[in-house]
Amino acid sequence: MKEEVLFDILQNAMPNGLQFVNPYIDNATIPNGDFATMNILNIQDVGRSQEKQEDYDDTKVYIKYTQTRIYTVQLDFYGKNSLDNCNTFRQTLQVNLDRLSHIGESKVGLKTMSNTRNLTDLLDDKRFLRRYSFDVELFVIDKITAEKYYIKEINTILKHY
Repeated sequence: MKEEVLFDILQNAMPNGLQFVNPYIDNATIPNGDFATMNILNIQDVGRSQEKQEDYDDTKVYIKYTQTRIYTVQLDFYGKNSLDNCNTFRQTLQVNLDRLSHIGESKVGLKTMSNTRNLTDLLDDKRFLRRYSFDVELFVIDKITAEKYYIKEINTILKHY
């Protein structure tokens, strides 16, 4: 799954009103006031890629390969209301991802969530940069489609023997 797609799914599962900055993707400047960021920390494959026939025509079979993965994503909240935003978004994300995974509208399902962490920094000018964070582990089903050729009739081959 592309980073942008995963970040869009997570942002859509959260309430409106807080600006998100996608690190390493966005060219936007850091906003004034409260904002949040997301980072993919780890991707773990679960089992092997599963093969399933999607469609076929006269000469080809279209195969879908699905791979279940666990994505670990860190969400960081900055600004004056960072603790409140972190706790509100943590709960809202949990509720909305559970709802989406039960309905089947999403390729993402919730596995686990970490505790809220205080990662506040003391900057060079002796000001504090308030930052609260949590990690979320998500089940993601990635898929690719491939073509396979097959023998249409074996009778013509056997007649020659």
